[in-house]
Amino acid sequence: MDFYLNLSIGDLVRGLRELLEERREAIALVDGDGIYQRSLSAALRALEVLPETLRTLPLKDLLALTDGEFDRAALILHKLRELAELLEPTAGSEAAAQVFAKLAPVGITRRSYSDEAAHAYRQQGTPAAHRALLESFKFPDAKAPDAYALAESFIQNGIRLDRIISGQADLAPGNPSGANEARRQALELLSDLRRHTARAVGATPDLPRDLDDQIFMHLDELERTARTQETSRQPAAVVDSATPDASALVPPPLPVD
Repeated sequence: MDFYLNLSIGDLVRGLRELLEERREAIALVDGDGIYQRSLSAALRALEVLPETLRTLPLKDLLALTDGEFDRAALILHKLRELAELLEPTAGSEAAAQVFAKLAPVGITRRSYSDEAAHAYRQQGTPAAHRALLESFKFPDAKAPDAYALAESFIQNGIRLDRIISGQADLAPGNPSGANEARRQALELLSDLRRHTARAVGATPDLPRDLDDQIFMHLDELERTARTQETSRQPAAVVDSATPDASALVPPPLPVD
């Protein structure tokens, strides 16, 4: 399933409404028992109850935003490793450098979403195992986390990438979980209906040759519009007050051997 990935949930709601209101007769030509229309109606209801805040971003933008948070944390952890290596060599500074390197190895931000998620799963226990050491790296802004909180955020954003990809994510704090799952199910139904339509047209000479266009015309137009808008804009920078500037780090007084 690789179509309609530029559609936001809001776009998908509008497309499904139009499909079920204006394309019923065309769908009925390949949906004699009405199973597709009933299933798509149920998928539409699941999307309609989602908060408005979830309706504006397509899946790939949700992934990009989460990956941006993952990459920012990785960059700061990498800078922390460099800082630890610049400190006077002690058991503490060497241990810190090793932990930061383990959490955010060189090149981690250039990996695929799946590889970044797999790394996050492998490192789940690392922050807790070195909590005292990580907490000793503080930021002067009271709203910013210490290195332990930053490492936890890094891990959780990596895991969240996997959950978005797999359709299990709770996409925003305080919002109902399953938003991405509802979207995924709707897209799978549309994909299945499109394949079924192609098979039916190929096997039944009496069906209109342009039946696919009759059914999916409006959704296809929404996708083209969304794709055009995506290519014409630059992604806005996301500012997260919980992610500190690495330059604001206050290095800890590390123990001397």
